[in-house]
Amino acid sequence: MIRFDVTDADLMRRIDQHAPGWRESAKTKTDLLIKAGFYEEKDGTDGEKFWREILPVYIALQGGKCAYCECSLDETPREWDLEHFRPKNSVAKWPSAKRAKKEKIKYDFDTGPESRQGYYALAYAPWNYLAACDLCNRQYKLNFFPIAGTRARDEHARLDDAAAYTQESPYLAYPLGTSDTDPLTLITFDGIIARPTSLDVTTKEYRRGKIIIDIFDLNMRPFLQKQRAQKIIYLWNLFMIGDRFPELRDEITQTIQIQCSSSRPHANCGRAFWEKWRSDPNAAYKDYREACIRLKQPAFSVIPRW
Repeated sequence: MIRFDVTDADLMRRIDQHAPGWRESAKTKTDLLIKAGFYEEKDGTDGEKFWREILPVYIALQGGKCAYCECSLDETPREWDLEHFRPKNSVAKWPSAKRAKKEKIKYDFDTGPESRQGYYALAYAPWNYLAACDLCNRQYKLNFFPIAGTRARDEHARLDDAAAYTQESPYLAYPLGTSDTDPLTLITFDGIIARPTSLDVTTKEYRRGKIIIDIFDLNMRPFLQKQRAQKIIYLWNLFMIGDRFPELRDEITQTIQIQCSSSRPHANCGRAFWEKWRSDPNAAYKDYREACIRLKQPAFSVIPRW
């Protein structure tokens, strides 16, 4: 995960430009949900069709990649979903018994209660949306939303303000804008392997990073490992060119910065690898060699330093 810079005002402007009148219709539909006290389309319309009208806005904001796993949907046979960060229906306890047993997931801290009603009043809240690949949304995220605090009740919170839900102290991170912690402070990478940024297992930051990695199974999905390995090898090749041609280093640095920008696939992994190379080229070389082994490619024997 990585942060995507956007203000609330800019997000609303983009929605209004892409789908004029959508927010007014969303407010009407939300009023009906609040009156009902649970999620159900009371006006006879297709809810998914309605919220998918603004899916292109989030795809553009996220640079055409999944908000959770950072894969590019142009490079994988996946479909786009408009993901509800806080589930619009019931919320299940994390981890489920099935996944806990299969993936050997166990925590020494609580992850919050389930909720039968869920966040029904947020079904049409723009700041509750993200563009996600169907695998992250339908197979991994599902209706999980673990928290460390007290679960908010929609009817008692400001529906237009994400900050009103901070009392929940969620373990997942919302990456659009600055309403939540920067995901880089929660998750980093050693080569192609994701790990919590904090090494102190008693901190909330460690726990958030661990749960995010667990929910989205970020270290056990082969195509993610492949794409991260490709990223690392590409960056290493740029380091090599800069080592051989000093006069190109400024231009190469700009290219690296672009490759590690938020809109590019696996930017978090790329930034971590770039930083490791700058601080410890020998350690970065080990990650590079492992990436080559993962892709069954020959590795350079020279370690660039500049």
